[in-house]
Amino acid sequence: MEYVEASNLKQLTARADPALAEKLGNILIDMAVALEHVHDSGFMHLDFKPENVLVTRNGNVRLVDFDLAKRGSRVLPQTGQLGSFLPPLGTFEIAIGVAQ
Repeated sequence: MEYVEASNLKQLTARADPALAEKLGNILIDMAVALEHVHDSGFMHLDFKPENVLVTRNGNVRLVDFDLAKRGSRVLPQTGQLGSFLPPLGTFEIAIGVAQ
């Protein structure tokens, strides 16, 4: 396991770190790339939140805490479309009208 000297995104936001404002665009892009890599590898992170995004002093991003991660994807009921990387049937599906 790699050791990374970094603060998580929640800590940086709470202390209004000026480095965060300077690098926010790149941090957001790197977060999206990290999630894309996880999904392309066939996993769902399932615990994506600021506490699980580490940002180093030079702005490098590491996605951490894969305890809840699961392998696989699902086909959405009713539509038959591939709904990869959705959490278990629940609030999201109810919100978009796929489940009741």
